Amino acid sequence: MSLSVVMSCYYRDDPDDFHEAFTSILNQSCPPDDVVIVADGPLSEGLKNVVTEVQENSMVSVVWLPENLGLGAARHRAIEECSGDFVAVMDADDISVHDRFESQLAAFRGCEVDVVGGYIREFSDSNEAIRKVPLEHHKIFSSGRNRSPFNHVSVMFKRDAYFKSGGYRAIRGVEDYDLWHRMLMSGCRGMNIPKVLVNVRFGIDDIGRRRGLSYLKCWLNLLWDMYQSGYIGLARLVGLGFFHTVTRLSPSRLVKLYYTFLRSRSLER
Repeated sequence: MSLSVVMSCYYRDDPDDFHEAFTSILNQSCPPDDVVIVADGPLSEGLKNVVTEVQENSMVSVVWLPENLGLGAARHRAIEECSGDFVAVMDADDISVHDRFESQLAAFRGCEVDVVGGYIREFSDSNEAIRKVPLEHHKIFSSGRNRSPFNHVSVMFKRDAYFKSGGYRAIRGVEDYDLWHRMLMSGCRGMNIPKVLVNVRFGIDDIGRRRGLSYLKCWLNLLWDMYQSGYIGLARLVGLGFFHTVTRLSPSRLVKLYYTFLRSRSLER
């Protein structure tokens, strides 16, 4: 079961966080066969030095993009370059637990599924919490009508199932939810492991940036696609459209309150 890991980094990523994230890949109990890193546009000098350093590892290849394309397009470029039958997604500032890949590959061996994710532990200087997601496929399919049913940074999927669904599209902000919708509607089956697979850096200020007219347009386009595919009905389209219109156009302080409440429903402290 050959495994590839894909990572994307851009100029705002912290060099030390990136190095720690990459090290967590090297320290896996079941290491990958290759790692494809995409430098999504020009990098800071410090980050460029770290990426150049890790490129010396024989399992690593780096794709240097001349301009920033966004997370979805950059990850798709990485997946086109990787060789594994299975692909694990890795963020540039998060830390995979020691047996993450081993646990996910074991799940693939034991079940007829195409996507395997798991819980994540979100941490900051002040607190930490566990973000849970539904475990079985039917619950994943159902809950996906309201919110993303996977923790994006924890997923591993079959490469052929990814391409069958069309893969990441060059949209910003909702590229993960968009992918899960199309994979589920194309017949892919998913599951989540009831354990923490990734430790995720999280700050409340990150939530406040998820607003604005361009971000709202991405959400409305996604909801329309979900409606046209038959994944959601008209009532849910209108309800979710109204909710996202209000939250995306509200002041940053209110957006933080909305998301703090919503995330508390899936977090275990």
